[in-house]
Amino acid sequence: HFHEHMLFLGTEKYPKEEEYEDFLGRNGGASNAYTDMEDTNYYFNVSPLDHSDDDDEETSEEVEIESSVDNDGKVSSALSGALDRFAQFFISPLFDEAMLERELRAVNSEYLNGRTADNWRNY
Repeated sequence: HFHEHMLFLGTEKYPKEEEYEDFLGRNGGASNAYTDMEDTNYYFNVSPLDHSDDDDEETSEEVEIESSVDNDGKVSSALSGALDRFAQFFISPLFDEAMLERELRAVNSEYLNGRTADNWRNY
């Protein structure tokens, strides 16, 4: 669970702590994750619409993919950008030592808040 928290804190390519969530938010999306007894699940969504009117140059590119989004088979680069940022979590995470204590406290707080809830005791 601690590892789940640490992955969201930046990568070599995208070192800004909130880069992933900021990018998703600018593109009509969001993300979350959870850890259970045997695995950790990460998920996100982004808008299929082109956000090329945004000031961020990265969101103005389009990629060719087979899609039912429009007749030309084009979608915004939001999915491409989100996948790149997500992949970087597993390619080159920062695991910044300055963030270790903060995330340990966050995980411990989640544990303390959930330890009396029967449905959370398994985790």
